[in-house]
Amino acid sequence: MHILIASNNTPHGQTALEYGLGLVKQTGAACTLVHVINRPEERPSGLAVLQAQVEQAQQLGLKPRAELRLGLPAEQIVHLAYEADTDLIVMGGGTPEKLLSRLIAPASERVLANAPCPVLMVRGAARLPKRFLVLHSGAEALRTLPLFLQRAGSILLPGSQVVLLHVMSQIGASHQVSGWELYADADELMRNKTLEGEWLEQGLAFFEPYKGVTTTAKVRHGLVVDEILAEVRQGDYDLVVLGSHRGGTWQDLLIDNVAKQIAGRTQLPILVVQRQV
Repeated sequence: MHILIASNNTPHGQTALEYGLGLVKQTGAACTLVHVINRPEERPSGLAVLQAQVEQAQQLGLKPRAELRLGLPAEQIVHLAYEADTDLIVMGGGTPEKLLSRLIAPASERVLANAPCPVLMVRGAARLPKRFLVLHSGAEALRTLPLFLQRAGSILLPGSQVVLLHVMSQIGASHQVSGWELYADADELMRNKTLEGEWLEQGLAFFEPYKGVTTTAKVRHGLVVDEILAEVRQGDYDLVVLGSHRGGTWQDLLIDNVAKQIAGRTQLPILVVQRQV
């Protein structure tokens, strides 16, 4: 596994650096530190920032590769992720903001929309993940879950707990869904071999190779975003994993979708897995 840590000389950047280095030490992954400068004259200060980060990593017994890049932060991070065949990008998520409060996407969203691998946005008083809330969106999740596990499954260590959450919404329910299903729990849906139950069983099966990892399927009923946020508030989770459908340009992420709303309304670290069309 190769982790790319993109951080800057800010409190959010330092939080991402500490979190990323903790993941590297915990998983034994290879690591690259990247710092992006906007102008050539910033090279001395940029090198000083990188050197301080390398020294911080060395204090943990790590030997990271360091990259100083010139240009737009999002572009350079994504380019390096492709070049280095990165499995996971770790970066600061900043403070959640409402979509309409700005005119252009910040660097984190541009990276999310274009990265070749999952992106983990760190925010708040983050702790290394042991309890995962993995959002199961039905058929779409059966495409994104394998991508998450293929690239970043190494962060699931023995002792980890995974809750696979599916939200049953009357608004989005298919005409094939029986009325009782809109109130059933995960066990009932799986026991009765409903479509959602089969999706949940297939989702759980993806985690079977991970020995020592406990997995549980859970269903909530109501509005999708509201129920996910309620679960986040009520559960003692360390990381939210969700999938995001991607059309090919960073503007495609700037829509009122579930991934956008969840990322903007919780302080937990968010790991986004993109599926490109």
